[in-house]
Amino acid sequence: MQTEIASLPPLPPGWCWTTLGAIAEITHGIIKGRIRLRPAPMRSVAYLRLANVRRNRLDLQEIKSILADEAKIEACRLQNGDVLFTEVGERDDLGRCCVWKDEIDECIHQNHVFRARVCLRLVEPRFISFHGNFFGQKWFTKNGKQTTGLATISKSDLSRLPVPLARLNEQNAGSRRPD
Repeated sequence: MQTEIASLPPLPPGWCWTTLGAIAEITHGIIKGRIRLRPAPMRSVAYLRLANVRRNRLDLQEIKSILADEAKIEACRLQNGDVLFTEVGERDDLGRCCVWKDEIDECIHQNHVFRARVCLRLVEPRFISFHGNFFGQKWFTKNGKQTTGLATISKSDLSRLPVPLARLNEQNAGSRRPD
């Protein structure tokens, strides 16, 4: 990791490089179509798919539901400020991301959408999303795996994404974009 950080561009005074995995908990979502052998009661819940996660925005025109038990719903439940990253897609779409803003009362995410939940109060999720969509796009293109027709990133790839850390006021100023 030190070699990767050494090759990154210099940052302004007071900033430093870290990785997404060092500042956020990264998780996969629910697997659609997997046979569920749990005896627990299941219920329908809204879930986000790849098609819903765009660069810097969510497309909520079509929200689907999935059956899940309470434990899986709790494990995959989205919270305000979660940064969502796509795991698979065309090479130039790989790793597109946006911030969840509690647009739907109860919602979980599919396994092809990673959820990065920032662990530090001094990190602004919009800054992470802004960085992921610009710097990260080149990084994912370089570091993603290509299979027949699709590119993918793994959870470990995503956790290695270099992220610049700045003072909170600078993160807020740098990530302000019209919603």
